[in-house]
Amino acid sequence: MTLEERIESARALRAQGYNCAQCVMAVFPEVHGLPQDVALRLSTGLGGGVGGSQNICGVLSSVALLDGSRTQGAPADKRAVYGNVSGLVRDFEQRYGTCICRELKAPGQTVGCNELIEAGIRMYDDFLKK
Repeated sequence: MTLEERIESARALRAQGYNCAQCVMAVFPEVHGLPQDVALRLSTGLGGGVGGSQNICGVLSSVALLDGSRTQGAPADKRAVYGNVSGLVRDFEQRYGTCICRELKAPGQTVGCNELIEAGIRMYDDFLKK
């Protein structure tokens, strides 16, 4: 799937009412290897900053799931996944000033969930190409 196809697919999912985490998770099927319905179900509770609690952005939660899905899930895999994910979180924070949903959505903020979804997809797509 091309980057443009990923973004268009995420936009279509968002228009249907899927949350940020679901929109990111569902557009990387070659990474997680799951049918779309399973990817959507697994990421349902991550939207709105994990269960709507407005903690860590659901976009980043799905990025963490995606990166973990590239491994066997063994204890030895943690170091690489933690390094990858923390680097992506740092990039996201540098761009938006925070990775916390309530801060991203605070009054006066101009960034919306759709922009964050697209940014997350671009970031992870770029990461995979490296």
